[in-house]
Amino acid sequence: YYIILNGIFLFLLIAVKMKAEAKIYGMFAADVFYFLIYLYVLLRKKLIVFEFDFKIILEGLKYSLPLIPSQLCSWITLLSDKLVVGAYKGFAETGVYSIGYSLAQMVAVFSGAVFLAYKPIMYEGFSEDDKKGGDKVSHFLPIYYFACLWIVVGISVLGHEAIVILTESSYHGAFVFVPIVALAYLFQSWYRPFNEILNFYKKTVLVAIGSIIQGAANLLLNILLVPKFGAMGASWATFASLLLLGLFVFIWAQKIHPIHICYLRLAAITALAAACWAILSFWNDAIFSFGLVWSILIKCAVICIFVILTFLFRILRLKDLKN
Repeated sequence: YYIILNGIFLFLLIAVKMKAEAKIYGMFAADVFYFLIYLYVLLRKKLIVFEFDFKIILEGLKYSLPLIPSQLCSWITLLSDKLVVGAYKGFAETGVYSIGYSLAQMVAVFSGAVFLAYKPIMYEGFSEDDKKGGDKVSHFLPIYYFACLWIVVGISVLGHEAIVILTESSYHGAFVFVPIVALAYLFQSWYRPFNEILNFYKKTVLVAIGSIIQGAANLLLNILLVPKFGAMGASWATFASLLLLGLFVFIWAQKIHPIHICYLRLAAITALAAACWAILSFWNDAIFSFGLVWSILIKCAVICIFVILTFLFRILRLKDLKN
């Protein structure tokens, strides 16, 4: 979904020279594609039939209606920052910001792909045995967080090189937005398993409340920050609002079905990733001066060293990956 969305968006933005409407066309095309694929699979496997059961319809509406505000707030998050930046700073700055934002969204591409596969496994575990299902999620979280965090680090420190390769010179300044937005989507990635816990226990009203709070915060912060700080203010608005959503969903999910989390292990994973990020960010200009190819090779080598250190220090073990 995100590959189609961002691919069409970047094509329309760069090649066709569209402005903010490029994002809307990309979202529309991705939604239509997804709808057709799902409809084909469902019809082919005869998973849907044209019969009406009002009891099932009412149960479905009770579960799904609260999710409508959630989807609307997702649209607000995706579009409000671009519209506000365009209104206050012009659409030239919107285009630069959107390039950085789209690159940072690759974090969401990864976590979304993981949960397309993991969500049914997670639901099956909870259906069979609440406690064992929770234990499986507990074992899954450190590995999932580790993968998402290092994708954030990789995108953030290699964002400069990626944007230079993929765009013309007028967009090269977009790399400054990548780390902030990527970190914001790390919070969104972290909230996914806890969001699914709320969905499994039919607490979609809480999901809707969290989304409304996040959407309102995102819009308000954009209005407050963008006039003074421009697109950088929009980046921080996304960061703050997704952090708020992540905390809200995490707290409520832990109340409904507590999951044991080894915070010390997560802190150690974070410390190594932060050290790598700090080193490469501090020396970014010096490394980039060696040239594009050498810059990519040096940064990839440093990232690999820090990833290996995670296993040498036994913060994670290879058997964790196997499990």
